[in-house]
Amino acid sequence: MRLFAAVVPPETITRELEPALAAPRGLPGADTLRWSAPADRHITLAYYGERTPEQRADLLAGLAATAAGTAPFTLGLAGADTFGGRVLWAGVEGDTDALTRLAAAVPRREDERHPVYRPHLTLARGGRGADLAPYAARLAGLRTGRWRVERLLLMGGVDGLPYTTEAAWRLGVPLSG
Repeated sequence: MRLFAAVVPPETITRELEPALAAPRGLPGADTLRWSAPADRHITLAYYGERTPEQRADLLAGLAATAAGTAPFTLGLAGADTFGGRVLWAGVEGDTDALTRLAAAVPRREDERHPVYRPHLTLARGGRGADLAPYAARLAGLRTGRWRVERLLLMGGVDGLPYTTEAAWRLGVPLSG
């Protein structure tokens, strides 16, 4: 199972996206895209891949400490763009500085390069040769309500199956013991 740290918008926000996604889903070729299921929508903070039991224990401890030292903050989704024309994503607005600090504070893989963090929520993926720019243009005015980010999650995924929450911590809650 591939693991990653994330924050997840509440169901009210993922439901709010559905009417906005109707327009791009009506474009030619939209049926060839892999649209993210509402229950799988999240903002990735760090990707860990496969972890040994020892690495996983260290990861859990590090994520718990990070969550304890991070105060809740507010986010919303706004606009859309693509990565390389093949990934369609919604942008993030609100307290993006707090989100970026959280992403910088979570544990990292030993072999990870430190790319510039670009907070986003993936909406769809296209295959080789896909051009998702028209879809992003249709979502340029996207805006959702705001939500209070109160939890840090460790999520897991296996190809073709929904993501699962492996562990969760409330932000700003001191570790006991």
